[in-house]
Parts: sequence; structure tokens; C-alpha cells
Amino acid sequence: MVAIVARKTGRKAARPRSPSVALVVPPRVRRLKPEGCIVLPSIDWKTYVRIDKAFGHDSRHGMRLNYLGGELEITTTSSDHKRIKKIIGRCIEHFCDESDIWFSAQGQMTRQVTEDRVAEADESYSFDRKSRQVGLVLEVCISSGGIGKLALYEALCHPEVWLWRKGKIEPHKWIGGAYRRVSKSTALPGIDIKLIEELSLWKDDCLAVREYKRRLSTKRPKH
Repeated sequence: MVAIVARKTGRKAARPRSPSVALVVPPRVRRLKPEGCIVLPSIDWKTYVRIDKAFGHDSRHGMRLNYLGGELEITTTSSDHKRIKKIIGRCIEHFCDESDIWFSAQGQMTRQVTEDRVAEADESYSFDRKSRQVGLVLEVCISSGGIGKLALYEALCHPEVWLWRKGKIEPHKWIGGAYRRVSKSTALPGIDIKLIEELSLWKDDCLAVREYKRRLSTKRPKH
């Protein structure tokens, strides 16, 4: 057996240091990959219908077609676009579960009112079990330009439209025949939009949703 002898140095023995706790910094996206977008002018209704059918109508993935007054917008989603849409959508759904709000996720289903206006949302939700009418639409806008989203939805008169732009969610409510910017959601009273904004820029959608659930649970009243 080997004996270990401590030498006397005249100095006080240093106190053992407690293990340092590393601060966990959430992985955030600094530069977003924009969507691909092209707007084709002077497209008549019959041509739009043929193009829509050729691309697979509602069965296509990663591509959306919006049509307004002869202009056809073709958009391909990027990886960042899909991740942001997924984070916001899952936060909405978890909030509804925790708040006992019935909902039906309707995705990007094509919606047509007249022969000059067709919209495909990033995500859409109904909160009315009987009518299944859309109560909330989500649009993620990383790239600028293209057909104005609010103008596109004016004929549809959905109660609320959320526009995600530059890390911010802008809720718009249908008031008096037009969409007006509001500070809080009326479709989902009590939902923390600022928190969802913060988490929408996380690189990992799984971690972002877990963090949303954790923070939501801390706000839950204790019995």
C-alpha cells in the first residue's frame, strides 16, 4: 500500500470548489433560409385550375399556390419555414389541450370563395365542433414580396390571421369588413404570443415545444 504524505506549506488548504453550473443557452437561428417565391401575372382562371391540378391540388407537399385577381403566387417552403410553422402550430395545439379548447387542425387546405381568389394557409384551425369553420389562420413570411396575405384572406373573412415576420407574430382580427392589427389573440384568449415568438427562433423544434410545455406548466395555478 502506498502512503500519501501531505507536505506542510504554511498555507491554508483551499476550499474545494463547487462544480460550476453551465448556463444553457437555447440554440437560436441567426440567419433564416427564405422560401422560394415567384408571382406570375396575367394568369386566367382556367390556366390556374390546370396548374393546380398538375401539382396535385391539396395532396402536394412543400409547395403552395395562392391566386388573386389574375396573379398566381407559387411558393416553395424552406427548412426554416417548416420548422417555424411546426413550432407555432404545436404550441397552439398544446395550449388548446391545456385550456380544454376543442380544435381541429386543418393544415393548408385550399380555400376558394370566388374565381379570382384562392388561398392556401401555412396552418389553420377550427374551434367550432359543429360548423368546422376556420377560426385562426397562420402565415409564416420569411421572404418579402408576393401576394399580400391579408388582401388574400379578406374575401374569406376568417376571424383571425397571424402573420409571422422577422421573429414577431402579428395577430389581425376581422373587424368591420377589414383586418385590424390587435395586441392579443381573441380566438385564443390568454395565449402568450411573446413566448411563442421567442421559441419560434429556436433551431430545435422538439426542444422549443418542450420548453413551451414547461413554462406553461409553471403558470398553471397550484391546488
